[in-house]
Parts: sequence; structure tokens; C-alpha cells
Amino acid sequence: MSPNNTQARPSKSTKPSRYNAYKVTKLKSKKRVRFLPTKPFRNNAYGFTKPKPKKRVHILPKALVFLAKTPAKPPSRVTHNSTTRLLSLPPELRNKIFALALGSYRLQRSEWGPPSGTFYAHPGASRQPVKWINRCALLRVCRQIYSETATLPYRLNCFSFGMGTPELAFWIRKRSAAQLAAVRTLAVPFSTIRLEPQILDVLPNLKTVIADEEVKGAWRWTREEWAKSARRFAGRGVKVVVQLHGRLETEEPLLFRDSETGAEITDVFDSI
Repeated sequence: MSPNNTQARPSKSTKPSRYNAYKVTKLKSKKRVRFLPTKPFRNNAYGFTKPKPKKRVHILPKALVFLAKTPAKPPSRVTHNSTTRLLSLPPELRNKIFALALGSYRLQRSEWGPPSGTFYAHPGASRQPVKWINRCALLRVCRQIYSETATLPYRLNCFSFGMGTPELAFWIRKRSAAQLAAVRTLAVPFSTIRLEPQILDVLPNLKTVIADEEVKGAWRWTREEWAKSARRFAGRGVKVVVQLHGRLETEEPLLFRDSETGAEITDVFDSI
């Protein structure tokens, strides 16, 4: 190649390369600086682990508090509670007091959806605030009382559901296994008792079902349908009580017997 045809090579650029532009410089101080992460308990890349809290409350598989495992030195509050007049009574007397305070109520649930917290006032309605009593406030006094009365409200009371299946299903989803196992009495509309005998699978210890029905003279058409469903309840040891609201053609009680065993399916018909 002739020297006249030679092309000049491009000179090296004086602009620093990317490496030189971001070249790490040495620290003047030999002391190493350690930067802590913003959220050390959520970032394990820095070797930080969240300390486990001390487990003071032991939970049973059925979502109940277990108090058998107590520390060697119980807190002063526990010692004080055990010396109160109520907890110093014999267990037999305490159980009777708890049963009188927490039992023999009919707990009515009128809404099947989650509470919204919004209320609307209509003309002519009472402007006085609604007064209500928390029947289960006794369980919040201390852990010892809770351990002795955790399932009593479900075992000693009747739970009433005016809207039937949707309301009952929503209530069941919010209960623990121990609470559902303690339910003994249930009040549901007549349509629910006809269509939902499978609630016994969810409430294994259910003993009494109260079916409410509004009638105005023409009530005999439901007799065969009700008897068919009642037999399925009676076959699993559940007593069915029917409350008829309205004027009846006769006050004569109706008794249904199982065609195979001859056992009475129901023995109470209340006319209100």
C-alpha cells in the first residue's frame, strides 16, 4: 500500500472510559463504614433475622387458649386473680354462676353480610340510641375465666337466624371448630330445616332445632314435607321443635313417628 493512500488512524480519545468514569477511589480513612438496611427485619440479605417473640399463650388445635403450660413464676396479675372472691369459690359453684350469667338466652342475628357500620334514620323512627348488652363480656375479664367459660355461650344459648341459609352459612364461617362443636340449640326458618339437614355435619353436637313458620290457616300442606326432613334429623338424635305463628285450624298436636323404629320425631307444637 502506497504511503500516499494511507489513512490516518483515529487518535485515542481523551474522554475517560466508563470504567475510569466510575472508578472506585480508596477511602482516605481506614475505618470501614457499615451501612444498615432501612428495614433490617425484612431483608435477610444482610444477615439480620427478626427475633422470635416469647410465646406466652398456647393455642389448641381448635383455636382455644391452653393454660396448662404456665411459667415457673406466674405474673403478679395471675396470682391476684386467683385470690379474688369469684375465683376462690369451689369449681362447682363457679360453674353454676357462669351458667346463670351466660346461658338461657336466644341470640338473634338479623344480617347475613359483614357489618357495614352505616345506619340510616327514617322519619318517625326513634332517635334514642339503641342500647345493647354484651352477653359475653365476662370472658374478657381474665384468662382463667376465659378458660373455664370459652364454650359456655355456645352450649347454653339458642342461636336464631331469621334469614335462613345465607345468614347461617356466614355465621358458621366465622366460628372456630371448638365453638361449632359446642352449639346445642339452633333456631332457623322452616325453609332452612327442609333444605339444610346437612348442617349436622358442621354442628356435630346439635341436640335441638327450632323451626319457625308463619301460617294463616292453610298449614297442612307442609306436613309431609316437614315430616320427611324431620325424620332425617331424628335419625341422628336431634329433637325438632316447630313453632307455628298464626291462627291454626286445630290446636291438636301433631306427632310424627319413624316408620322403621317407631320413635317420636317431635312432640311439641306451639301455637303463638
